[in-house]
Amino acid sequence: MNVDAKLLWDVVQTLLIAVIGVMNFLNNRQRVTTATITKLESNIDTRLDDHAERVTRLEQDLKNAPSHADLAEIYREMRKLNDSLSTMNAAISAQTATLGSLKEQVARMDSFWRNKS
Repeated sequence: MNVDAKLLWDVVQTLLIAVIGVMNFLNNRQRVTTATITKLESNIDTRLDDHAERVTRLEQDLKNAPSHADLAEIYREMRKLNDSLSTMNAAISAQTATLGSLKEQVARMDSFWRNKS
């Protein structure tokens, strides 16, 4: 019985060592996984803080951006300016025509006075 008891004790020891080894392996694996998750969480927190600052800056930029009413006012002013420029262009064209006809009359008068004497 002594040999059977020793064999049984060796089997029990081997099984216990195997169970302890498997538990140690699983524990180490869980520790590495927990450390990786902790590192990822801190990295995500840092990235989220950076995103929060960026979103805040974007919100401030959007507050300062022109609204639809502002753009409508700008378009109205541009239309007024365009109308004014069109009016000035028409006036300059009329003045050019008037100066052209005046030039012709002056040329005729000059030619008349030069040929008369």
